Amino acid sequence: MTALPPASDFTGAAVTEAEFKTATTNQRAYLAGLMGADGTIATAKGTLLIAAADVVDFATAVAADATVAANTAKVTNATHSGDVTGDTALTIADEAVTLAKLAHMATASFLGRNTAATGDPEVLSKATALAMLNVEDGADVTDTANVTSAGALMDTEVDADIKTLVLPASTTISTFGASLVDDTNAASALATLGISSVALLDVEQVWTAAQQADETALVSTAAAISIELSDSNDFTHTFTENTTLSNPATTPVVGQSGFIIFTQHASSPKTLAYGSSWDTAGGTAITVTATNSAVDVLAYKVISTTKILLTAALDVK
Repeated sequence: MTALPPASDFTGAAVTEAEFKTATTNQRAYLAGLMGADGTIATAKGTLLIAAADVVDFATAVAADATVAANTAKVTNATHSGDVTGDTALTIADEAVTLAKLAHMATASFLGRNTAATGDPEVLSKATALAMLNVEDGADVTDTANVTSAGALMDTEVDADIKTLVLPASTTISTFGASLVDDTNAASALATLGISSVALLDVEQVWTAAQQADETALVSTAAAISIELSDSNDFTHTFTENTTLSNPATTPVVGQSGFIIFTQHASSPKTLAYGSSWDTAGGTAITVTATNSAVDVLAYKVISTTKILLTAALDVK
C-alpha cells in the first residue's frame, strides 16, 4: 500500500508543480488503499476489516444497552427518611425545624411581622412590638397613675356590685342610653331626658297644666260589676242588665276618691244594687235613674278598707 506523502511534499518552498502532482497522486493511492478505490462505505469497512454489524447508530446502541437504559430512565431520587422525607418532592416534617436552625436574632427582639400584607416573618424590636400592641414603654397596670392616665380604674375603685354584674351576650347600649349613663348627677340626667322639673308625691305641688285620670270601663258579668280601684280613679259603665256594684276586688287604699259614671240602657232601663262596702249618707241606697240612656254620676271616697262613701248627681243633663 502506497505510503502517505509527507506534508512537505505539498507545502515546501521548493516544491515544483510536478512534485506537487506526484504527492497528490500518492495521497490518492494511499486513501484508495486505506478505504477502497470506489469510495463507498461498504468498501471502506471491508478495507478496514470492520463488519457492517459492528457499526450502528449511537442512540440505538445506547438504547440497546440494558445498564445504560436503566440509568437514563431514573427520574426520582432515592426515598429519604427522617425529618426530610419523599423522593422527587422532598417534605420537611412538622415541628422538625428547631429554633436553633433559624437565623440569629438580636437581644430583646421578637419574631413576628409588622409589614403590611402576608409575608415572611420579621425580627421586631421592642419599640415596634410595643407600637403594634399599643402599649407605652414602661406601662404598669399596678400603678394607679398609669391606670388613671389611661382612663381606666383600679380594682379597688370598682364597686363590688359592678364586678358581679353580668349582662346577656347580646346586650347593647344605644347612643342615647350611653349619654344617660354618662350623666354625673340627677340634674344632668333630667336634662338628658328633657325633663325640666319632677312632680313628687310627698311634697306640696303647684300644677301649671291640667291633669286627667284615665277612665276605666266596667263590665257586668252574671249580674255583678267587678271593680278594681287600683286600676284608676274614674270609671264608667253602660248598663246591659240588672246588676250589683261588687266590693272592690282588692283592699282599697284609704283616701282614694273618684267618680263612677253610669249610663242607662238605651231601651230598657236597669237597676243597680251595691256590695256591703258601699255606703251612703243616712244609709239609703242610691237609686239610679230609670230613663233610657240617662246618665248618673256617683262620687266615691274610701273612708276605710271596708267603707266607701257614695254621693250622687242623678240624671245629669
